[in-house]
Amino acid sequence: MSLSSKYPVRILYNLYILISFGVYMYWFDKLLKFRFWKWIIWILFAAAFIYDALTINLIKNLIKTTVNVQAVLLLIFSLVFFVKLLRSNQVIHYQRLPEFWIVCGLLMFYIGFVPLSLYLGQGYNILHIYYIAIIILNLLLYGGYIIGFYVSGRR
Repeated sequence: MSLSSKYPVRILYNLYILISFGVYMYWFDKLLKFRFWKWIIWILFAAAFIYDALTINLIKNLIKTTVNVQAVLLLIFSLVFFVKLLRSNQVIHYQRLPEFWIVCGLLMFYIGFVPLSLYLGQGYNILHIYYIAIIILNLLLYGGYIIGFYVSGRR
């Protein structure tokens, strides 16, 4: 009996999606100071989750709409961060900012993940390409995290 048949792995990944969005939302709120926009963002995310909860089995299936909404929101947050960075004096020494590297990792991951996620649901047979791309995208994401933490330790 395999692990995935005895203990559904999808529910763990679904929980990870919910928790990670909460962490990202908290971090971007501290970074960008959303003010009242955070409530609109939370309502949008909750609506996507409720839609998934009503239309699919949360234990056996991935909350795909919620993942795509999270990805688009994180792309928007990343772009807003870069616009604010370009308008600030910190842009001169951007390579010393841990936030820059973390947001770069997020941006690279989600720019690649959104099209893959959308194509995967359309019936295209790209599963092998998807697995390879996800590995590469994860390396970029966590590489950005590692560089960000390394830079923060040197400050």
